[in-house]
Amino acid sequence: MLRMFITVAALINTAYAGSIENDYKQNKSALNSKLDLTNYDSKITEIGIERTRCYGICPEYSLIIRRDGTLNYIGSKNMGRIGKHKGIVYEFEKLEKFVKQIGYFNFKNYYPSPLEDVKSVYTYVKINGKKKIILRSGSSGPIQLWALEQLIDKMYLDAHWENSK
Repeated sequence: MLRMFITVAALINTAYAGSIENDYKQNKSALNSKLDLTNYDSKITEIGIERTRCYGICPEYSLIIRRDGTLNYIGSKNMGRIGKHKGIVYEFEKLEKFVKQIGYFNFKNYYPSPLEDVKSVYTYVKINGKKKIILRSGSSGPIQLWALEQLIDKMYLDAHWENSK
């Protein structure tokens, strides 16, 4: 069963990095309807990830990377950066290419875990003005989805951060 948690990121400011989790829950049918990719050369405009809380020490944060390289981040728990932060990354096009190569838009919208207390990860891609959000719980789902999550996390680690207050 999908656990209903409201992330701290959503409470802080949904307009800043947004809450991918809340977007998923509120707009499931519209977000995850079949995307028309007849123009597959269309450019992805945003890629994001949100990791939600668990009963243990799971990192809790939301991160959205835009085509222009800007990065918006909200760290809530168990991360080196807590609060709102902005940064710049330089390899969005490589991440975009990977998203397309793994067939992200053909993945299911939800990969449940048979276990109760596991972390949940939302990945988010926006193309042609439409969003695709996938929820993966625990270690479920295709390995390519896990690899995408790792690449997004690497972008976080490699980001050049603005001075935050």
